[in-house]
Amino acid sequence: MGKHANGALRNVGKYPSTAPYEDNVSVVRYEEVVLLYAEALLETGNPVDALLYLNMIPTKRGATAYLAATKENILLERRKELAFEGFRFHDLARTKKDIPNPDPVLITHGLVPYGNYNFALPIPSGEVDVNANVVQNFGF
Repeated sequence: MGKHANGALRNVGKYPSTAPYEDNVSVVRYEEVVLLYAEALLETGNPVDALLYLNMIPTKRGATAYLAATKENILLERRKELAFEGFRFHDLARTKKDIPNPDPVLITHGLVPYGNYNFALPIPSGEVDVNANVVQNFGF
């Protein structure tokens, strides 16, 4: 950590500004790319190479390697490696899985099944306004 000119602590080198959303920087982590590649290999019928790429991540961390490349194992490793980085919803949507209900007290709407309108995101109004063929997602 370093100090910003105003005396605030900041992460040196990663984002130069301390203001939220001022640094519009897209970050693609190598581990994310490796796990997406493992998933693509599995989907295209190459489970041997998928396992090789899947195991690159846990073995680098000194964790137990997987015995098989399955969709569940790849998603589990993505969940571990990319925790708190905002990938989970997109992983669930891409693989057509329901959004689970981890805590019935905190989440009162229950499980959200894939395909339910609560699963969809709104289409930005700028997109809807410029194209008469675009219909806003139900519920927005």
